Parts: sequence; C-alpha cells; structure tokens
Amino acid sequence: MDNKYRGYYKAVDASGNLITYNPGDVVSKNGINYLATATITGYSPEHGTRVGWVSFGDGSGGGGTGGGTGPTGNTGPAGPTGNTGPQGNTGASGTGAVWDRGGETFASTLGGVVAGTSFADGTSAIAILETLLFAYQPVSFSAFDIGLSSGPYEVGQTAGSSTVNSTWSTSGPNANWVAGSLSISANQSVGGLTSGLSYNSSPVSISHGAYNFTGETTLTFTITGEQSSGSNPTKTDTMNWRYRYFSGRTGSGFAGPGLTGQGFTDTFRTTPIDWTFTFPAVSPGNKGFFVLPQSEYSGTLTMTNTANGLGFPFGLTGSFTHTNAYGLNVVYDIWESTNNFAGAVEIKVST
Repeated sequence: MDNKYRGYYKAVDASGNLITYNPGDVVSKNGINYLATATITGYSPEHGTRVGWVSFGDGSGGGGTGGGTGPTGNTGPAGPTGNTGPQGNTGASGTGAVWDRGGETFASTLGGVVAGTSFADGTSAIAILETLLFAYQPVSFSAFDIGLSSGPYEVGQTAGSSTVNSTWSTSGPNANWVAGSLSISANQSVGGLTSGLSYNSSPVSISHGAYNFTGETTLTFTITGEQSSGSNPTKTDTMNWRYRYFSGRTGSGFAGPGLTGQGFTDTFRTTPIDWTFTFPAVSPGNKGFFVLPQSEYSGTLTMTNTANGLGFPFGLTGSFTHTNAYGLNVVYDIWESTNNFAGAVEIKVST
C-alpha cells in the first residue's frame, strides 16, 4: 500500500469532527514522525503501538551552541557595526530511530512488508520505510519454446535428431535475475541440455539426440532460473507420443488383418473413455467398429447413442497384433456393433 503524509497531527477537523487515520498515513507531532499501522480515530501518537502508532523519531543530532555576538558600535550617522563573536562547537550527531520490536511479525501485508515479516532489533527507520515503499517484484518466464514440434508422434516414431534454437521471454525487472542461472533440461532420462545462461541469452542453439518411445509418453522440457528473492521461476514445453485409435464401418466384416486398408478413421488419443465418434449414414446398413489399443484401457466398455442417451450394443469380438508404420507391434481389441445400422449415429465410449 502507498504511504501518505498527513502533516501535523490533528485530532479533529475544522468542523469539530474526529479525524480518522488509515494504515500507511504518516503524521508529525512535536518534531517526531509517526506511522499508522492500523485504522486510528481519537488517539494521539503518544498512545504508541497499543493503538497502532509507530514512531520514527526525528533522526537528527543535537545542535551546537553559537558564540555570542560582539557589541554593536555606537549609533551615529556613520558609526561602525561591532564584530561578530566566534562560532560555537558543533553538537553531537543523533542516532535516529531504530526498531525495538524484534521477533514480532506483521499481522497483515503493509506496502512491501508481507504478512508474517519481522524486523530485527536495531533495523533503521529508513530501512523499514524503503521496504514499505518498494515491494520486491518477482520475475518469471512468459514463454518458452524448445524448438521441436510437440507432435503428437505415433508410438515407435523417432523425433529430435537435430540442432534447433530454443527461445524464451521473461517478465519482471531484469535486475532481479541471477546472472548465469538459467538452464534447460528434460525428463525421460534425457537430463540437462544446457546451462549457465542469462535471462537475455535467447535464442540458444541446442543439439538433440533421437527421441523414440514405444508407449504413450510426454517428453517435458523445462527452463529454470534463479531470482534474487523468492522461488525459482520455471516454464515447460512438451513432445508427445500417442497410440492411433481406429473407428468406422465395413460391410465385409473385420477380424484384424489389413487394418489400415479398411478406410477407418484414425486419431491419436490417450484413452478410449469419453471418445465420441459419428458413424456416417450408409445404404444398405452395415456394422460399426472401434479398434482400440489394448494397453490403453481395462474392463468392459459401454457404447451410448448420444442422441437419446440409450445404450448402443457393441461387443468385444477379437484381438490382433498390428505392426504400425514405424515397425512397432501394437495389440488392438476389436469392438463391433451387434447389429447392422444404416443411419448416422454419434456414439460415445465409456466404462
């Protein structure tokens, strides 16, 4: 919150009404400055901290004593003025006001002082005022791009194997970043990719090895940095490997062989649950199929006609192994409609 100087302390205004002072108000009385840390009405600063006033003192030293002035010459048409006496000694320097409530914490945030903060005994008044008026501004990453496509890639497909520029942008005061503290790493046993970077080192060239996963996987890249206060900022970017799911109609039946030649629609998913697919209208009617990676679910599935909320009978009719375009063998289950149907139907898969 901002601090506001309210001038010399007054208990009432010109109309005789009590004046209310709010947290952050600063007043002076008898040469001493006081800060309001609570809402105060009708209590002068001499009541002190029990009503919410904190004194800062005047912080000045005692003044020296001036020497006596010499006698003034006789008054006359052109009489000379007497000599000025010698200057007195300079007074001792004052120590200023210091904090004497060490160990006590602020119950609520006040300006730049976060709730729960305490100041050590002997902290100067100016240090406390600077903390109140200039709150720390954290820094963060506003964007991060590793430079590789996020995919999705099909399981068994190789990605990476290239040198690309990684880029990022930041927000907050640049001076609050710790120089050379930025690094980029990845999970899935990849580890550190580069380090010793500064907030303004973007773009940076990174050489990537081959990334290939045989199951559903998210490869996460993380940029991390340090700031002069607070937690370390991070930002992530990802690459994803997924299984293909197949769905569609056929009038000749389907038992597994020739999966990609059936004309089925394929899509990348992480689970068949809540998958919705519209089977187009055909004439004459035929069967509908969901062909699902066996490792992506367990138990029995239920198919529902979304138009009326009624169950649409499908059954598990077989399983087979399919070799995808990247040479990976994937076991699929075949879910086949019990009956032929001709009209367009939107089917939702659930457990």
